[in-house]
Amino acid sequence: MKKTFDTLAIFLALLSFSSCNNSNVSDEGTIRAYGINHEEGVNLEEKDYFTTIGADTMNVVCQLSRIKRTRLDGLGLHKNELGLQMNVLCNSHDNGPCERSLFGGKKVNYKIPSDKQLIKIYEVIFDSIHVEYDIHNLSYVDVPTLNMGKTLLDLSDTYQTSKILSDLEARFRESEFFSSMTSLMAKYGKKVQNIRFEHLNPISRKYYRRFNRFVPESDNVIPDSILHTYIVLSVE
Repeated sequence: MKKTFDTLAIFLALLSFSSCNNSNVSDEGTIRAYGINHEEGVNLEEKDYFTTIGADTMNVVCQLSRIKRTRLDGLGLHKNELGLQMNVLCNSHDNGPCERSLFGGKKVNYKIPSDKQLIKIYEVIFDSIHVEYDIHNLSYVDVPTLNMGKTLLDLSDTYQTSKILSDLEARFRESEFFSSMTSLMAKYGKKVQNIRFEHLNPISRKYYRRFNRFVPESDNVIPDSILHTYIVLSVE
């Protein structure tokens, strides 16, 4: 879908092109969220959110969808219902499960957050969405495992061992990431009800390292092939 850009987005994109390099960032600096690429149709409203830490543009994007018309209720959707698709931003030349459309496919060297920063980034994005849309209308959050650090390794190990999705869900519910997301949802009076895994695909060790540089380098910890998936958290 073709996107439209506002002045703020263009300015920040140009800033990113000149100031960012593809590396980790320190914990210092204020995290800010920006909404861009706003589109409205008859039935659906969509908007992208990205964040900065200081002068650095982070490689995390949230794609918001809001249902606008009750006539879609027959599809199980309701007016003002929100859905959030989180994703990892990458440069146009990168391969693999990442998003490239935020700044029109132009080459941008995004900064990579640590696992602790990732949750803070999600919280800032959710806070920004709450101000505009009321996040109490949230029905699901779809998150990629690509940038989950050790959590991704643990999930991959579990699935490679059993190939049973219920085991994968149990391992995810034990993770620090899930605990952090549970606390974040509770902030808005929401609770994760169901978990679903989509698009189970392998990624290489090199590709994993590309987005998880804060994880210690160890051949014993990081296998040659790692299972990547998207986790849909249904909330009420």
